[in-house]
Amino acid sequence: MNRSRSFLLWVFAGMAVSSLAVGWIFQSLRPEWRGTNVPLHATLEAMGSTAALAMAVVLFHRRPERDEGHLFWLGAGFLGMGILEGFHAMAGPGESFIFLRCAASLVGAFGFAMACLRDSEKTPIRSAWAPWIVGVGALVFGTTVVAFPDQVPLMESQGAFTTLAVAINLLAGVCFLGAAGWLALRFQQSGTLDIYLFSGIALLFGLAEMMFATSALWDPAWWWWHFLRLGAYFLVLGYGVRTYVMMVGELRRSEDQLFQALDERERLSHDLHDDIIQSIYAVGLGLGECRRIIASAPEQVGRKLADAIADLNLVIRDVRGYITGRQPESYAGPGLESAITSLVRTMRDAGTMEWEVTVDPIAAGRVTTAEGAHLLHILQEAMSNSLRHAQARSGRVVLRLDEGAVRLELEDDGQGFETQAVEKPGHGLRNMAARARKLGATLQVSSGPGRGTRVVLMVPKERTHASA
Repeated sequence: MNRSRSFLLWVFAGMAVSSLAVGWIFQSLRPEWRGTNVPLHATLEAMGSTAALAMAVVLFHRRPERDEGHLFWLGAGFLGMGILEGFHAMAGPGESFIFLRCAASLVGAFGFAMACLRDSEKTPIRSAWAPWIVGVGALVFGTTVVAFPDQVPLMESQGAFTTLAVAINLLAGVCFLGAAGWLALRFQQSGTLDIYLFSGIALLFGLAEMMFATSALWDPAWWWWHFLRLGAYFLVLGYGVRTYVMMVGELRRSEDQLFQALDERERLSHDLHDDIIQSIYAVGLGLGECRRIIASAPEQVGRKLADAIADLNLVIRDVRGYITGRQPESYAGPGLESAITSLVRTMRDAGTMEWEVTVDPIAAGRVTTAEGAHLLHILQEAMSNSLRHAQARSGRVVLRLDEGAVRLELEDDGQGFETQAVEKPGHGLRNMAARARKLGATLQVSSGPGRGTRVVLMVPKERTHASA
């Protein structure tokens, strides 16, 4: 890691030396050349202005836990520099043209310098008004310079920049280069690539400002430091794109986590209704049966009370499992057979219905534990409905294979109901339908007045899993 940091810092130094060398070569080859091209210059400055404003938006909208003080000052520098460069791009050649360029450099350099001078951990900045103050101040300043060009100090004389213009840019250059060195040291300590990128941006800006002192309007050095700044803005755009991609990735991960939480909440709601509530209801039916027969068959009451206590203990175990996140017991193969048999026994003891159960071991082995849990909850809801509403004397439960598919069927001889008249199915029927969708299965409820009810769930063979 230290070697890679040292290598990047050598790249940092090589970039500085090569930039100065290329600028000196351009200037020495044709010192008298003047490439006056206002549209090209305006395009370069407009691109820089756009990139600076985009960077400001990115820095101001970093997440609070990552929004350190030095990022605020960098964002403020980019915001003010971007606005003033926009005015500079629109202005024609003249004193205002150069003055806006100098002011933009000084504002940007001030932001970088403050990022170094202010300890981000001791002076965090969270004010929502701060970006507006910087932005409005830059807009007012730029508008004033454009509206009153006669009030602008002299920035060029006899083809050369004045002492004031050179001094402003040298000051900006010193601030940029100082910030570049400080950020490079921070990178050496932390290894954070974001800091290294900002140090490279500050270096290119600083070199451009230093070359301003040796250039004249439209000469080779003048154009070269413009392209140095353009290179810095390409780094800015790269940082913005990288940050945007990271933000999109974080949003997608947050979205996935939200959907997982919603799915888990829906699953828990279904399980509590189909498992806990139905089990408690079955125990209540059993206790009601005890009250009915306590006078006529007192010898059966003790057994039914013992069964009710055992069932309540199972309910307590299941509730603890939901609280602690315990993995569900196996509902595949023999586990599913045992669970269905136990459920039928509980429902038989809870009421006066007689239940016949047939479970094909091969069919039970074709489902996973998760699929078996859905099958068991659907069966529990259907049996509970028979006990509560059907006034049936007997019922039948069958789990078997049907042309490779797993078929779960429940049928009772109760009073039935008109299925077309059920406009808004209850919570239980909705849960049954939702579980069937998760299984990729078809659920059919057939009934009619006086014809009993039959519930058939078909899990297609491509969704089932062979046990061996």
